[in-house]
Amino acid sequence: MAITTPTKLVVSKADEFNFTQMAAGPLQVSLANSNHLYGHFCPNLLSFSPMGGLLAASTTYVVPVVPSVDGLSYDFIYTVLAGATDPLTIQVYKNTGANPASGWTSIYGPTATASMTVGHWFVHRHSTVIAANVTMLKFVVVARAGYDMLSHVAVQPTATAVAPPLLKASGFLPFDDSLISSPRAPINTEMVNRAKSNALNVLRDRKQCIASFVQPYVAAPFTTGGYAVSTPSGYTTTPWSLMGKATGFLPGKQYGNITVYCLSSVTGGATADQVVMDLTCQPLSSTGIDSTGLLKTDLSGNVVPSLTLVVWGTGVSNPEVPIEIRVRATAGHTTYIHSLIAFWTPTGAV
Repeated sequence: MAITTPTKLVVSKADEFNFTQMAAGPLQVSLANSNHLYGHFCPNLLSFSPMGGLLAASTTYVVPVVPSVDGLSYDFIYTVLAGATDPLTIQVYKNTGANPASGWTSIYGPTATASMTVGHWFVHRHSTVIAANVTMLKFVVVARAGYDMLSHVAVQPTATAVAPPLLKASGFLPFDDSLISSPRAPINTEMVNRAKSNALNVLRDRKQCIASFVQPYVAAPFTTGGYAVSTPSGYTTTPWSLMGKATGFLPGKQYGNITVYCLSSVTGGATADQVVMDLTCQPLSSTGIDSTGLLKTDLSGNVVPSLTLVVWGTGVSNPEVPIEIRVRATAGHTTYIHSLIAFWTPTGAV
């Protein structure tokens, strides 16, 4: 008996699906492809380019995550533009709560990178398991102050062979090729259905980051290290301020869910619905946000998920959706986004 994970997908020929003559071959290929999907489908859980410019002596980023329920190993990839030869020191912490003020446990480091070359791009990688109950990650980067720029951070599942236990928490059931590799092996309904259900379970389990906005994690009054929104003179509530704009590409032709997880703070005043991610890119009213395509979040200083928005596909592969992130504050106060991540999850038929 063996659970085999192919390194690439195999496409069966059309004439192999002649059901009056069909042997186990095409079904075995389909089931093996589902093993490949589990081992090699590695969408970005996180993909962000931090705001804030050059790294300080110690810079912290706190970012919401929704990892796989299977407790996968993830590849962490840091891309740095070096301004000094000194190595960086990187440490990653996990948290299973919503409040970033406490509850941190180290899962990597502190680890010094290799020395860098001034004016050159430098990439540091490591693989670390993220448990299913982790709600946010904290990255602490120690550098020679004012020299290096952390350009991008990516976190994605580690490509690997499928391993026992057989039934995963995500609902994925690996295929053992000995089940139908023998002569006159039976072709049953469960095996035919398993390839599709396995694919759907993997796609729904592995959240895909389609938008991000991340700044250094700093305390009020937010005067250093990032961008904040304050109320202009004469206003009781800040007009909506555009913080970022991008285009998201949604995999597949059908529909799915977009959920925004936001970690934001205010110095005082109203906290409800002060950050929105606008998927329609229509001008926003300064007095209300009840408009189609708006995902709104509160500012409590904790990680707060928005409502989930169902987005319909256009019938073409990889439909685009325009995205804008806007912020406001009440009179005399300041709003600061520490981090905002939008996750895409397919929900319809694939």
